[in-house]
Amino acid sequence: PPPPSLALLAFRATAAAAWVATLVDSYADTRGLEITHRGRVVTVRHSGRFVTFTLWCNCVFACYWLSATACSAYAVADGDAPAWLSALSLLLWEVAFPLSWLVAAVVSYVLIPVAAKREPAKVEILLRWRPQFLHNGYVLAAALEALLARPPMVWSHLPLMVLFGMTYIAFAWLMHARLRVYAYIFIDPTFSWAPVAYVALMLASTGCFAGCCALTQHLGETQAPRATGAAMLAAALGTCTWRAPVAARSKL
Repeated sequence: PPPPSLALLAFRATAAAAWVATLVDSYADTRGLEITHRGRVVTVRHSGRFVTFTLWCNCVFACYWLSATACSAYAVADGDAPAWLSALSLLLWEVAFPLSWLVAAVVSYVLIPVAAKREPAKVEILLRWRPQFLHNGYVLAAALEALLARPPMVWSHLPLMVLFGMTYIAFAWLMHARLRVYAYIFIDPTFSWAPVAYVALMLASTGCFAGCCALTQHLGETQAPRATGAAMLAAALGTCTWRAPVAARSKL
């Protein structure tokens, strides 16, 4: 990993402020988030907006930025961060970094194309500044952090992905028990393809973890990973969508 620097501390502190501010803005937004499931429509506000997988992942990322900023502050002051803080930062990174790729890819290659065909108006919502920040900004900032700070990842921590995914599914079931809706149709156990969707979600998340683990290991072993860094940033950009598909634009 690179030596401690004020530049890295400033980058992490800026990211921490940006993520916390965006999450607070999400909470404070008085516009309701409509969740439609099997003909039932429920509108949630404030803390109710934090039912999506994207916001769960970005909450983890915000916590990572805060812990990483504290670790950088200790390092710049020529001190060692408490062991618990370093361990917490590592675990948060091991969840946030792999899932940044999954979130951005699913939004760009699944949610937006499906919305463009079925509900074009939702594409405009997905491409507002805040969703773009929580999707595109998420993966791009994670890729920059991986390149600049090169935080490590541990192969044996792969079960974190399964645990996080199962926790979200359990939360979705509890939400359905209260509101009678699911934020995502494929999490509904009565959905015919639900078992396949569950397995696919676990495989995708663990696959992202394995790929990110191999990537961070390579970055950690290379003093000037220019080619790898450029390829990683290009791949991150490749998961981003900035404009509505042509099919959706023609219907708006």
